[in-house]
Amino acid sequence: MRLIFMFHAIHQGGGEIDLSKEATNQYALQVKEEGYFYLLKRMLETKVVDEILLIIESVRGPGKIQYAPNFTGWVIPNINKFDPHLRKDDIIWCRGGHKSNYSFLERAKKKGNWIMLYAANTGRQKWLLWDVILTDFGPTSIDRRGRFWFHWNKPINPHIFKFTNEKRIYDLCIGASYIHDKKGQWKAIDALIEYKKMFGKNPRCILPGAARRGVHSNYNMYKIESYGLDIKAAGMLPRPELAKVLNQSKIFVHAGSSGENDRGPLEAMRCGCFLMIANPQYHSPIVYNDSEVCYVVDSTDPKEFAKKIHSYIQWINSTTEENIGRGVSSYYERVAGMETIILPEMSKLVQMMKENKPGNPEVFRELCSK
Repeated sequence: MRLIFMFHAIHQGGGEIDLSKEATNQYALQVKEEGYFYLLKRMLETKVVDEILLIIESVRGPGKIQYAPNFTGWVIPNINKFDPHLRKDDIIWCRGGHKSNYSFLERAKKKGNWIMLYAANTGRQKWLLWDVILTDFGPTSIDRRGRFWFHWNKPINPHIFKFTNEKRIYDLCIGASYIHDKKGQWKAIDALIEYKKMFGKNPRCILPGAARRGVHSNYNMYKIESYGLDIKAAGMLPRPELAKVLNQSKIFVHAGSSGENDRGPLEAMRCGCFLMIANPQYHSPIVYNDSEVCYVVDSTDPKEFAKKIHSYIQWINSTTEENIGRGVSSYYERVAGMETIILPEMSKLVQMMKENKPGNPEVFRELCSK
């Protein structure tokens, strides 16, 4: 049985599928660091599936790439040209579910292929054609439309993000990726201005990520320089370097107000960072369910936020940092480890699809008690 993972669609166009050359598409090359890629590779190695085809829909750098035996990547200009290559027993897993995918997925569904989605904050879970929807937030259930919602944990790459017992030289790591208003880095910076006023000192902080424009975020660097804050603007870091930064940080702050289970807190947990998050509705319950791992910021008012930051820095400094880090990382392994949770649960789900045909969601009923 083959699993088709539709990873990305960008810069699509016309033209036929040409696999005669090596794919050079940036997403086809960078995907190897993704948690999704690691999970797919493990599913192949543990014989959950026999073969994997990863598809990127793009006219840029088209061609074929061989990731491992029976694990191939295709960069093709248009998914609608893929129909002749679709097998009757393929399981299709879409990350995001792009508009250009829709007519192809409709045809695949009519042919009897299983169609599965992880929405990745696209809102495409509203489409009615899905047989299975992977969800970070809700419980495993069958909805009134007969679609099976499977509670899962977004995978991260455990070979990159892991606890390394480095010295924690930063009090705070403020976010992990793009810097813009919805990610909320500016809220932490405003709190650190108040922190300096209230406590007469600066926590040592690092701000990873590429800056994007925003009503509040436009002033981040101005505030850092004007108030003399000890915040290192690190820019967009390769993932191995980001993992090193997370291992050097005591607390990971995510004050964002959007997204679907941002991977930053997950990666930070595995590296042993205590979490401070606002807006838990945008995160999986595993992120905020344990007060020994995460503090949910009940107010991002700068003064109140500053008091909480001060309190948790003091707590960590008065405790053995290594023990806190190991505890947080161990918690992640218990609730979302690749080998302990994610791979076994995906194995159960795929097995149910291998043993049954789509159209009868009741076959998943026994998984609803998980």
